[in-house]
Amino acid sequence: MKMKENSMKYSLIIISILIFSNIVFSQSDTTVSKHNSNFTVGFEIDALPYLTGGYYGSVWLGLKKQKLRLRPIIAKANLPSFLLQENFNRNTLRVYAFVADYFFRPDFKGFWIAPGIEYWDGEIENKLSEAATCIEWIFTLGGGYVWKFWDNLYVNPWIAGHLRIGGDREVQVGTDTFKTAVFTPEISLKIGWHF
Repeated sequence: MKMKENSMKYSLIIISILIFSNIVFSQSDTTVSKHNSNFTVGFEIDALPYLTGGYYGSVWLGLKKQKLRLRPIIAKANLPSFLLQENFNRNTLRVYAFVADYFFRPDFKGFWIAPGIEYWDGEIENKLSEAATCIEWIFTLGGGYVWKFWDNLYVNPWIAGHLRIGGDREVQVGTDTFKTAVFTPEISLKIGWHF
């Protein structure tokens, strides 16, 4: 089962890389200037995972005419103790996601909305330090506002809802049963740059 889950995780990463490389390298004219190109590339970091002792990385490809960003994401977060169920002291999530952001204005600024798919690879630990793995497939829908405050450097406050569409509903950790949430809200702040 773990081998199948790992292969799905790596497949998502490989598909994201293939999509990006195909779009980026399909331009035949390498002399196209930044201002005339229909593409831009950027990156973001998200404050929330870092605040919990984790990490977040996202490199995105922007399609200017379509006002669309394609974002593969890799992140790790440790859920705060006040969000954990009784009898549990740790829930570490490793997240692999692919999200498409649609902007209502050109130049990737202002309001945006984004659907996506996420793979959550969690490790739950109870008070007796017994651990178990929890795998979830998530449909996510989020939105936010990109404010460019210096050239293409921006802040991006955002909110999202994550709906479990597959994976574990319950996980046995020693004698304790961990129940996964059907819906998880999230709010955070990203900082990013694009070329």
